Amino acid sequence: MSRQVCWERLVLQGFGCYRQRVEVVLQNGLNHTVAANEQGKSTLVAGLAAVLFGLPNSSDPAKLGKARYRNWEESQTFQGEVEFSVSGKRYRVSRDFNTDRVSLAQQVGNNWRLLAGGEHRTRARRRNATYEETLADLIGLASPDLFWSTFCVGQPLPEPAQLNQQVQQLLSGSGTSAAQALKKIEKMLEEITRYTGQLGVTGRDKNKDRELETRLREREALAQAIKDSEVCVHQLQVLQKELAAQEEEKRGITAALTQKQSLFEAWSRWRHLRDRYAAAVQEQLKLSQAKQKANELNAQLEQITEEINRVYPEFSEAGPEVEARLEELIRVEDDLTRRQNELQKNETEIKHLEQAISELEQRLTGELAAGAGRTHLVKDHQELCRIQQQLTELEHSLAALEQQEAAARQTLAGLPNWALLGDKPLAYYRQAAQAAHQRYTDLKKLQEQLASRQEELKSNYRVLEEADADFRAACRDYPGLKAKLEQQLTEARSLERQAADQLAELEAEQENLARQYADLADLPESAIELIDEYLTRETEKQALTEKIHSEPVSRPGQGLMIAGLGLTVVGAVGWGMDLSLILSLVLLGAGLFLGIYGWMIGRRKVPSRYQPQLDRVMAELAEINTRLGQLAGRPFSELAATRERLKSRAERQRELAKRAEKAPSAAQLNQYRTRVAAAESQLADFQQRFQPILRLGEEPAAFYHRWHRLKEQVADLAEQLDTLAQKYFGAKSEQIDSLSLATEGWREVKLLATVQEHHLENIGAAAAWLATLTDGDWQRWAEEVECGQKAREVLRTCAIKRESLEQPASDGRRPQQVLEAALAKLRAAIYPLTEATPAAEVEQLANRCQEVERELRLKKAAVASKRNSWEEQTRELKEQQDKRDALARQLAVILTAAGGDAGQAKARWQQWQQRINQRKELAASLDGLLRGWSVPDLASLALKALDAGNAAAQVRQEWQGLVDARPGLPSLAMAEQREKLESEYAELEQSLEKMQKQQQELDSKIFELTKELNGLYGRKRINIAAAQERLAELDQECARLQLEAEALAMAHQELAAAHDHFYSTHRERLAAAASNYFQTMTQNAGRQVILDEEFKVCVLEADEQRVEVAQLSQGAQDQLQIALRLAIADLLAGDYQLPLVFDDPFLNFDRERLAELRRTLTRLAEERQIIVLSHQEDYREWGRPIKLDRAT
Repeated sequence: MSRQVCWERLVLQGFGCYRQRVEVVLQNGLNHTVAANEQGKSTLVAGLAAVLFGLPNSSDPAKLGKARYRNWEESQTFQGEVEFSVSGKRYRVSRDFNTDRVSLAQQVGNNWRLLAGGEHRTRARRRNATYEETLADLIGLASPDLFWSTFCVGQPLPEPAQLNQQVQQLLSGSGTSAAQALKKIEKMLEEITRYTGQLGVTGRDKNKDRELETRLREREALAQAIKDSEVCVHQLQVLQKELAAQEEEKRGITAALTQKQSLFEAWSRWRHLRDRYAAAVQEQLKLSQAKQKANELNAQLEQITEEINRVYPEFSEAGPEVEARLEELIRVEDDLTRRQNELQKNETEIKHLEQAISELEQRLTGELAAGAGRTHLVKDHQELCRIQQQLTELEHSLAALEQQEAAARQTLAGLPNWALLGDKPLAYYRQAAQAAHQRYTDLKKLQEQLASRQEELKSNYRVLEEADADFRAACRDYPGLKAKLEQQLTEARSLERQAADQLAELEAEQENLARQYADLADLPESAIELIDEYLTRETEKQALTEKIHSEPVSRPGQGLMIAGLGLTVVGAVGWGMDLSLILSLVLLGAGLFLGIYGWMIGRRKVPSRYQPQLDRVMAELAEINTRLGQLAGRPFSELAATRERLKSRAERQRELAKRAEKAPSAAQLNQYRTRVAAAESQLADFQQRFQPILRLGEEPAAFYHRWHRLKEQVADLAEQLDTLAQKYFGAKSEQIDSLSLATEGWREVKLLATVQEHHLENIGAAAAWLATLTDGDWQRWAEEVECGQKAREVLRTCAIKRESLEQPASDGRRPQQVLEAALAKLRAAIYPLTEATPAAEVEQLANRCQEVERELRLKKAAVASKRNSWEEQTRELKEQQDKRDALARQLAVILTAAGGDAGQAKARWQQWQQRINQRKELAASLDGLLRGWSVPDLASLALKALDAGNAAAQVRQEWQGLVDARPGLPSLAMAEQREKLESEYAELEQSLEKMQKQQQELDSKIFELTKELNGLYGRKRINIAAAQERLAELDQECARLQLEAEALAMAHQELAAAHDHFYSTHRERLAAAASNYFQTMTQNAGRQVILDEEFKVCVLEADEQRVEVAQLSQGAQDQLQIALRLAIADLLAGDYQLPLVFDDPFLNFDRERLAELRRTLTRLAEERQIIVLSHQEDYREWGRPIKLDRAT
């Protein structure tokens, strides 16, 4: 039975925009809340998910986490609580986001019993498994991503191109068993080999090697190590010889380099002294030249000083201001000459202006006397003409108004009384009449649709109409029930097949083991221990035998033979040296006796000390041979091979025994077969129950959903019919025709009928009359109304114009009287001119007068200006003469030397300045020369030149000393042969560099050889025999791993095929359910929703045209997304019926789409909770409002 989940209460504090405590109360069915944007609607949904599943501990507000949803005002409290019910039982989840503490409790009576709690962090490594499993058991999921992608539809809607992966798993059930098994097999195979792609398990091979590749690589490395060890010794010998040769060559190069280095240093010293001597001689020459130049500058300086004192004595005590005063005197004299000329010119211009003024005054008193002094003559003449024109127009306007008023009254007398409609236009009444008639027509159409839907229920869906509630529920859940039965059958068959395969495989392996080791069946159970003991004794036997053979031979008479030989030699020597004859004979005889005796003793053989142990081992071998039976006397290698086969047989027998313990018994196999038969019977009974529907070629779930939607449409139509009748007419639908025209919306129709002299008794008659009206009638009425309005507007306009034309002035006079008085006044103002005088003539007279008067004013102003200017010029001329006299007195001495001429005095001043500058330049040059050589005067410069000559002599002496000490160096006389000497020095330097380079190359070779030699010394050399044994072991391991990899790949392929088959059935169910919803929403019965293997969505039109999602309109895409979400919810309803949350996602829905969606959600709300959040007022009529309380 499915579990119905209902969110009942949500409390948030410090979450998002809710700093204070906010409490939200929801009810079962369809809930709504309407609020403006940015008021926290989406925050409530995020808070619900956060309390249930937690928030990641992220400090980035751009990412989902605590930083995004913590209140901006830094509220210390950051927590939430959700109360919900599951199939009538109440539960509560409380969470503190600051500490990640959570508790899940169940209400028992008036108390809450804790089910799970503790610390729960989202995406943490250490999961709170108790809380997550308990929550998943209650609501069917514990993943926030799955919650958002399935049961919460936000804004904007995501593009319905492909379903979320977690949603796919939840729909098909493949995320819990088959997929995990495939992952486990894949993981096991990945641990063995990297080539999972070649085995068909993954899309491509892995990057890193696994165990199989590691073993293969280890085998290759062992083989290469054996080869490396064989060449290592040979390389060591070659490198040692080469290293010795290189070191010997280095010693020879080093000795030659030392001699060459000494010669090169002496050459460098010789070159250095040569350059120093040349620099000293050059310094001496420069100082001598500087001394001569200084003497010349000093002589020139004395000469120019004498000339200045002799030629220009008047400037000896003159200050720097003399030049400025001379220039000012010259300037003043030039200005006096200019001012005198301007004064004479000004007097002449004044006389000419006075004569022109007299001529202009004579014209104004003569020919222009009629316009002289009258500044408004033209304006007054124009005003006189204008007022005369106004008077004429006023009389004509009053006559025209009389004619218009008479014509308008005649037009109104021939039209109906449209004035009864009041101020509202005919379009308003037409719209009101059409709206009333449309509502009446819509109501009639609803009545017809209701009757049609009721007839369709009786004829096409009689099976469900007459069925009970259980059968209808079974039809609704048909895909889930059928899939469950098919899954049970599949699981039962899988268990039965696995059990049978395991038993058959075990029996086959037991038979194979018996055939493989049939030759060992007669051996005793202790055969392995006997063979081990025999091989051990045989090994000891071989070791003792080798010791006996390698033991040195013991000769006991060898010492006596040596002593006898020694005495014999002494006796023989004594005989030759004339010793005593008796003594010599005694020594010879003793020596012979000892030698013969030692030889006889040495011929006897001494037994080995290992012989007793060898005898004991031989006895034990004989005893073991008697116990080995048919294996007695076989070679050592054959016994060793037999022992390995016995061990292998025992190991495989133990493995088969363990597998036999785990394998199902025959009784269990019979139980599995019984379960298969029962599952097949249940599935057949289930299919038989739905035969009445299946015989119609219908799928029960789709048939049920169409019937249910049709039932809902009938109910909706009946409800809409009653609602519209009550809303628009205030009565039941069957009473509408008899209602009076006083009903709201029909009063305007009554007024129209009255104007047209029709007497209507009720709405039915009025609707029939409205149906007879045509556009021509309305057009004719509109023309009549417009004609009447125009006539009344003419009368109103004429009255306004008459009132305006005859409006008296403030003194009570009529407009005609005012105009006549103004005419008389203006005629007097322009006399002797009249209104009959041409305007051009008047304007010409006025312009001529204005020009003469303006010219007269200008001439008088010019005379006054000229007289003022003459007086000012006279005064300034006197000031300049006084200034010239004062300057002449100040410069009297200088002017006298120049003959009183200021220009000549200035020229002498400039010549004096030039001589002074020349003297300064000479003094500066002399001072710069002395400073350049860092001396204060000429005497010091002479001493410095003497020191330079002494320094050059000292360097030459040191240079000669070096040549005397090293005879191989060039003499001082050869210093001038610079090119030859530099060539020899370059050759010496190149030779030295070549030898240094040879030494560096030898050092590099010796370093590389030493490095390579050390590498060979440090190279690890392996035991070849041990390596070969390891290679054999690796071959066995590689074969085993290869076999395991192939087996796992085969298992993965078989399981994946079964999984894909199961996955496709759920995909088809989802597509069918989504198609039903999409057809209903779009009112297009031919549309089908298609899902491919990767759950990619597209639409198939009725004409078999395939349409991609992007080709649909935005509104249709949103309808498709909603249809998919509703279909997912329906398919998941077999286990859990979670609420659906819609957060303002219907932005692209028009009124028709919204109306169809509302009917769909209203129907769904009977089975699950629906929550709609929006900012649009249209949603206030959708279900019950959500109660939201904020703390103050």
